[in-house]
Formats: sequence, structure tokens, C-alpha cells
Amino acid sequence: MSLSKPTLRLVAEPQQFYRSRYASEMCRNGTVLNRFIITGSNSTQFKYPTVEILKEWYNQGLHICVILVTVPTEEAPIQCIHPHPIDTDEVNVVKNEYRNSLFFPITEEDCINGFKSFRIIRKKLVQYELKNYGPLHIVHSNDNDIQRIDDPTDVRKLSKVYQLEKSQLLFSLVQSDPSGRLIVLNATSVYSNVMTATKDRVTNNNAIIRCSPQKGHWIGGDDILMVIPISDRKTPCEVYFEYPSLQHQERVLFRFVDSKTITFTTPPCLIEVNENHKVEVPLVVRQNNQEVARVNFCYEPYCIKFSEEIEDFDVNIWENLINSDEVFTKQFSQSINTIDYSDNSTIKNEILKLSSNDINTSTFENSNKFIYIYRPMIILVSPSLNQRVRYANECEKIIRYISIPDNNIMTIRIPDLRHNLITGDTLWMRITRTTIDHRKDHLIFYHPYPIWIKNEYAKIHNGSIFIPINDNDMETGTMKIYTLTMIRLKQYDLAKINKLTIYSSTQLIVLDQHSIEIKTPKRIRDEYKLQQSILNFQIVRVDQNNLAYPTDCFCQTESIHEIEGNVCST
Repeated sequence: MSLSKPTLRLVAEPQQFYRSRYASEMCRNGTVLNRFIITGSNSTQFKYPTVEILKEWYNQGLHICVILVTVPTEEAPIQCIHPHPIDTDEVNVVKNEYRNSLFFPITEEDCINGFKSFRIIRKKLVQYELKNYGPLHIVHSNDNDIQRIDDPTDVRKLSKVYQLEKSQLLFSLVQSDPSGRLIVLNATSVYSNVMTATKDRVTNNNAIIRCSPQKGHWIGGDDILMVIPISDRKTPCEVYFEYPSLQHQERVLFRFVDSKTITFTTPPCLIEVNENHKVEVPLVVRQNNQEVARVNFCYEPYCIKFSEEIEDFDVNIWENLINSDEVFTKQFSQSINTIDYSDNSTIKNEILKLSSNDINTSTFENSNKFIYIYRPMIILVSPSLNQRVRYANECEKIIRYISIPDNNIMTIRIPDLRHNLITGDTLWMRITRTTIDHRKDHLIFYHPYPIWIKNEYAKIHNGSIFIPINDNDMETGTMKIYTLTMIRLKQYDLAKINKLTIYSSTQLIVLDQHSIEIKTPKRIRDEYKLQQSILNFQIVRVDQNNLAYPTDCFCQTESIHEIEGNVCST
């Protein structure tokens, strides 16, 4: 049997913030209460962390190994097996408590579905258990990590050095040798996102801190947008990368994008490249000598530095653009927005398609049937979570497409469904802009702000944009979205809207609408959080009679926030 296997693909990531629990909290009145690791709110198809399974893996005796590991830090740059144990209630799972790992068999059902979900329980060790744990074991090694604290029984210091409130799941493909011994194929390994434990239930609050992107090249030079909870931008504040072991603070120059958003360029990492190939360095914002924001920024030497690839890049031009009133011009757009300078008269009449509030605009016949395919669809390259959104009249001459990190192209991984089609069937990608899920009733609406797309084959149907999926998309397993534009409405246009249509991914037909009781546009915007939106993507099958069937092949972006376009210096 060949040892050559592809790297695993995560199609559903675990929740980034969770309520940490001791083993005693999982037993009530003699009843065991399993608290599984669940996925984030953006994963609507999978409840638990999920990886893609290939059909050819059937009947090969393969397993998937799951290990809980630490997150590399400046003081502990080597990734180790996390001391907090993981477990599962699933049967036929091989457990290795010493290596804190679980071996899940790949079943026939997994191969048919094309994915495997993992019900994993994570338990927090109490202090005396952590005190007696001993040295941490290095991942992919039989060695223990070196002693990094003077007193190995100092639980608080141990937790601080290894940042044990953070963890990642490591997924690896496993196969058996002739003797039945399980062999982990390290080349197939994939790490989940970082999970951070909180003492209390995770809740939303007004002190929102966001940093995008939150990782970059070891030699620096990455452009960062950061949302920080400051009260007054006129009060001096400072931004720096903190290196406790070096007793050094690397300050950075920044500029305000709006009242709570700053932009800056990362400096080179001051720590030598380590064998784990990444390290987290605290990024701190202080105002009035008080810390107002802190996030961990991950330096990775293998990140592609796209900014160096921009042709004819001129630092002086960049500085002039940063300090100008209108920063979204052709040169600056290469890292912030994509701009189309083509002949607008042709665009308007022939190939620019607009979703609209006229929910009755129809192209297809609506079917009341929902098709279950059980094949995952995920966003490989997502749009930036901070977008400079324009009014329609601002795009009359120059169309500005949504911005993608690192000047990339928005890409969606799609399953090959050609074998599911019959003669005359076609597949379409449904693109819908919706409000975020923030209401007590969890109603989600078609966003009143439209989206545009420059695509001569696109169609509009009941408030969504539909673009055809061709054989090449199916064969490559990816679909690229090149020319999507997000538009905002002016206040007098928003004031005309008295109803919002309820969105559903299980049906195309509009069944119900929600009446807006508020009359003023600013209150409508704030009540329904219209400065945030989500882009939803769904495969729809259309038969030879033009009857459209929505499928469970669905994915969506995280919440996208509008930002103002003017950048001011401080």
C-alpha cells in the first residue's frame, strides 16, 4: 500500500471561543453531560469539526488521528501535545491517553458522504492534575519539551508560558502496517484554527477587537486593518508588538481609516525562524497609558508576500495616496479593492447584473423540493471582512469589486455533481447578500443593500444572483468569483423600504416578509445592523423545464463590515 496521501482538508472548523469545563462539570446527578467541540456560527451544514473524505479511501483500513495540541508562543515556540485531555463517546475509536490522541476509523458511510465529523469532548485539568502532569510531549516526536520554567509544578507559570487557554486540533491520516500497527502519516496533517477557552459563556459586547489578517510573513510588510475600542481618536495612542523575552516593544506607525479602525504595516519578526515555522507575538494598543486592545499576531515564514509582486510599486505614490481624500484609486486598489476601468456604457447595458429589492424578479420556476447531496462546499479564499462599500452613483464610471486579502481571487471549493445530473440539467451558483443573525427570533433577511456582478451569463432570481457552473468548475473542484460588487443605499432610498424578505437556504420561493415599523433610515440601519452583511453561496440544480431545486451544497462568509474610505493621518 502506498504511503502517499494528500493533505487532509478541513471543511468545518471548531468554534474559536468556548466555555472551558472541568470533568466534574460534565456530570450532574449521576448523568454524564457530554460537551462536544462544536463548529462556529458560520458553519450551517456541520455541527462538529469535519474533514473531507475521498471515495478511494474506502476499504483501506484507514483512520484519522485527532490530537489536541498547544499553540506556539514566543516563550514556547515548539508545538506540544496539550495536557487537557480529549475523549469521545463514539464506538470503535482507538484511544491513546499518553499521546492525548483519538483514532477514528474511516467507514463506508464516510466515503459515500465525502466527509467525516468528529464528536470530541475536551476536559480541563484541575490544578493538582496539571501540577502532576510532568513535561509536555513534543508533537510528531518521542521527546519531551525542555524545561521552560524554574519550578515545573508552578501551574500558573506553566499555563502562561504555554498559553494553555489556547489549543488546536491536529488531524492526520493513519494507515496500518502488515502487523496491524497504526502509522500516522504526518505529511497529511492539518491544523484547525486556534480555540480559546473562556471562564464564562461567550457573549457579544461592545468592545469588539478585530485584526485582519491576523497572520503574516516573518519578514513583515503585510498591511493590517484593526478595529479597536477607543473612545477618542484625538487622544494619543500607540501600537506595538510585544516581546517579553527580549524586554522590547516594537512600535509601528499607523493611520486611522475611521473612528475605530486603524491600518498599519507589520514590522519584521524579531525572533529567529523556529523549526515549528510560526510564532505568536502579542499585538497591543494603548491609550492614556492603558491597554485597550491585545491580540496575538502569528508570524509565518511561508506566507506569500503578495505586496512585493505588485508591478511598478512606488512608496512615494503609496504615501501620497494614503494622505489623499480619495484613497481608492487605481494604484491603491491593488491591495484594497479591485477596480474596473472598462467602458461603462457596455457594462451597464450588457453584462452588469444587479440584485434588487424587487423580490418578484424571476428567471426560474421555483420547486418546493430540496435536494440533499451530502457533499461539502467551502470558501477557500474569502473576501476581506472590512469592505469599503460604495453608493451606486459612485460606481457609474468605475466599478469597484469587493476586496480580497493579498490581492487574491475569491474561490469556493465545490463538489463534482456531474454524475447527479440528467439530460437537460444545469447547475447554478446562487449568491445572496443577507443580514447577520443577531435577533432573538434568529430571522435572517435579504439585505436591502444590493450586490452587482459583471457577468454576461448571470441571472437574477428572487433577490439573488445566479451564475452558471460549468464542466471546468466541476472538474477542477473550484469556482472563482471575480467581479462581485457590494453597494449601499442612500438614506432616502432606505427610507422607502417598509418590508424585508425573510431568507431561507432551503427554498427559493418567497413565503413571508417582515414589516419594518421604524421610519427613520439611520434607525433602520442600526436596528437591523445593515452595516454588516453576509454573502451566501448555494448550488441550485435547474432541469430542462427551468424548474430550480436548491441543494444542501451551501457555504457563507463571515460577517463583512462596511468601513469608510477616507484615511486620515495622526
